[in-house]
Amino acid sequence: MTPSPHDRLALALAGLLAEGARPPCADTLSIATNHLTFDADARAIYRRYQDERIGDPRGHGWRDWPELTGAAMPRNRAIRGWRFWGVDDIGLGRPRLLAPYRPEPTYAPARFHPGVNVASHEVCRARVPHHPSPEGFCRCGFRIVQSLTVLQAFILDQTHRFSTPLVVGEVLAWGRVCAFAPDDDWQWTARAERIRIAGPLYTTPEVHARWGDHLTDHYGAPCLPLG
Repeated sequence: MTPSPHDRLALALAGLLAEGARPPCADTLSIATNHLTFDADARAIYRRYQDERIGDPRGHGWRDWPELTGAAMPRNRAIRGWRFWGVDDIGLGRPRLLAPYRPEPTYAPARFHPGVNVASHEVCRARVPHHPSPEGFCRCGFRIVQSLTVLQAFILDQTHRFSTPLVVGEVLAWGRVCAFAPDDDWQWTARAERIRIAGPLYTTPEVHARWGDHLTDHYGAPCLPLG
């Protein structure tokens, strides 16, 4: 699905490491990292913080989702959503998509593979052994968001935490799909058991010139420059 010109504008902003992005305020940082507290007041503050930055979540690239109950969703009813990755050379000229907050190729959960990727509960902070991934009470699963507007706001808010260039793309998500974890995630987020790339990968012209062909060859998706 090719983004409209308006979507491409939002995506171009999302794909850039924006200089001078406003960092989160200290009290919000403490709330956002205090996982699974079930503190209603803290959640309300965190929600208001997101609302100020997102504005209208349907602004660009909105994807309709059903109610996300955590029940298994068959592949033929997969939902579409937007996601971003870090990208770096893991050696010998091999760029790979990596978890943006921990882009370590030697750390298995950080690596994103061609084809279908399956979530694991091994790194879940709920610390409940052997639970299906994801569950309503936990915070594991692959994150996707419902619009480019949400993605843009989130990336701009979190820029100070990224150490690599970013790549943005649309994915299909199915299997167990849960709503966002309110102590940690932003609204309009889903946590999915299985995802795969479902369209072009978008990044800056500099990253595209350096690694675009390699990313296309490895992931089987065209890599396009924006900006």
